[in-house]
Amino acid sequence: MFLNSGNFHEAINCYNKTIGINPRDDDAWTNMGLAFHNLGDLQEAINCFNQAINLNPNQIHAIYNKGTTLAEIGKLEEAIGHFDEVLRLDPSYNKAEFNRTRAIQLLNQNR
Repeated sequence: MFLNSGNFHEAINCYNKTIGINPRDDDAWTNMGLAFHNLGDLQEAINCFNQAINLNPNQIHAIYNKGTTLAEIGKLEEAIGHFDEVLRLDPSYNKAEFNRTRAIQLLNQNR
């Protein structure tokens, strides 16, 4: 609710409470990562996505969002690996294919 309304600080508080009750809630970790991402705290977002992935290696939204965050901070090769993993799990995940292609283009431009 708070995440969708743009109240990211309140969203983080709610997800922290959820995680306090159930630390294995990979969806809460993923959503908290999105909230941190929207606040511009990209390292903390990555930490949350890592927690979600550690709890559920098939948590496709955490993998995808970690990929987009890695791309934002210039870690394009790592980002591509995450997009590849998303596409392995769901070949029809169009946003992952788009971002993978874009990351490859940027990587090639920087070489």
